[in-house]
Amino acid sequence: WLAVTSAFASAQETAPAAEEQPATEQPATTVEGEPAADAASAEQGPVVLRPVSVSATRNPIEAFEYPGMVTVIDPNRPDLRNASTPDDLLNRVPNVEFTGGPRRTGEDPSIRGFSGPDVVIMIDGARQNIDTGHEGRFYLDPSLIGEVEVLRGSASALYGSGGSGGVFSFETLDADDLLADDETIGFRARAGYQSVNDEPMGSFTLYGRPGAGICWAA
Repeated sequence: WLAVTSAFASAQETAPAAEEQPATEQPATTVEGEPAADAASAEQGPVVLRPVSVSATRNPIEAFEYPGMVTVIDPNRPDLRNASTPDDLLNRVPNVEFTGGPRRTGEDPSIRGFSGPDVVIMIDGARQNIDTGHEGRFYLDPSLIGEVEVLRGSASALYGSGGSGGVFSFETLDADDLLADDETIGFRARAGYQSVNDEPMGSFTLYGRPGAGICWAA
């Protein structure tokens, strides 16, 4: 009896209970069965999207995929940020030239040799048909331009008469582009000087969002 009791006690000591066995930690796995990445390493930097052309086709499409000659210009590029005339923004676009002298109010753009009515100029979707004497066809402060699209080639089917040379489409900034989500009003001042023609220049822009209880009347 003593021998049987000793053997039974020895068997219990060598086999611990299941609840006393230490649990082995298993690493978290993803759906593919690979270890999940650490939260810090999972953070990604900003994603830079390619330019999207809207005016050239009247439908949003990447400029690279459009089967034509389209250039999308972002004036916030460091080399264009201090542009003083539209010519400064567009003089690097292939097949685009400006004539009319050094006066910014008299600059007349041409595309592949076409100018005047053969080049359509649009500002915020409104076609500019100004063509009087030695005056220019548009009057824009480059600091208020948000994006420029240049379509080289015939586009009369999309923009009516003319346009056999191409299209310039300017989109200006609005208050939402210049204000943070929690801001309602702001201003921006700019000053400069060009020694080549002894020209001082400056601009002041005031912008804001309507608040609660404010109505706009035409």
